Amino acid sequence: MRIKDWLFFPLIILAAGIMIYIALFWGDGPQKGDPEDGWIIQGADLNGLTKSPGTNLKMNGVDAAIMTADFTVDQQPSQGVFTTMAGDYALNYGGRELELIIRARAAEEKPAKKFQIAFLTVPPVKGRFGWRTFELTDEFVDYKIKTKLAVFKADDPVIYFGIWPDAEGKGGHIEVTRYSVKPLD
Repeated sequence: MRIKDWLFFPLIILAAGIMIYIALFWGDGPQKGDPEDGWIIQGADLNGLTKSPGTNLKMNGVDAAIMTADFTVDQQPSQGVFTTMAGDYALNYGGRELELIIRARAAEEKPAKKFQIAFLTVPPVKGRFGWRTFELTDEFVDYKIKTKLAVFKADDPVIYFGIWPDAEGKGGHIEVTRYSVKPLD
């Protein structure tokens, strides 16, 4: 059975529109809502994190990501596995006290012992920090850091929030379920 051209093309346009809608609005992706409510990446949205050279990420089901690093971060400067915050989020967080949280644990297969968190800004402002190391456990734990960012003097600041999955650089695995930033004031 053949579909007539007058029916085929409107159906294709409708199907394309539905796919675009799903791609843009499906899930709880980052940069949605009010910056006052915080920044959260979790679940399937973890698959959208950026992987720097030397790091790997694969989803473990729909709620967690397995991450690895093949060398230490001091061997090659890097942002690790990271997300960026720009626009209203970055401008709103300048001059504020923030709590940064990574929910993670050592993975069951080839577990890493330690991982690192970094919080960097462009342009550089007081309150950003380089790699801080944390010991991993077998259970999910919220690893928290508090910092106060200075006010940005640029109109278009960018915040980089990343982790280095294996502080020892031996290809150890960690399992991550959430990146979040919460304003405290």
